Amino acid sequence: MAVYFLCDIMDRITEIINDGALFAEITELPGDDDSPASLSFSAPDPEDEFCEIDYETVDSVSEDDPCTIGDKACYAFTATELSTIHHALTNGLEYFKECLANKDGLYDSDTLDEIKSSSVSCRNLQAKVGKVLDSFK
Repeated sequence: MAVYFLCDIMDRITEIINDGALFAEITELPGDDDSPASLSFSAPDPEDEFCEIDYETVDSVSEDDPCTIGDKACYAFTATELSTIHHALTNGLEYFKECLANKDGLYDSDTLDEIKSSSVSCRNLQAKVGKVLDSFK
């Protein structure tokens, strides 16, 4: 029986959902002497119902293999939790906007630069979460 790093599987599933599909066909391909067992993913193309999109396979691993999370998807949220995250990001961005106005001169230029950088990251994440939420409608 093959063993898979769950973050690799979540990463592939996240990619499929971000492309607009909510269903996928997952097939386990047996390994041989030259390659490990792997999971193959394909999903309907949301823009053309007669086509499918094939995604990169996820290879099996040894439980002793070092696995790092890095930028991989590593946790799933419910739609309600995503809605809460989206709302918190929206509120945070409003607060950042007020801070950047710096009407009372409370922030030095380094702090304002950090707030600007954080607001860009939050805005990108807000858009990504919003896109996922829209796919559930």
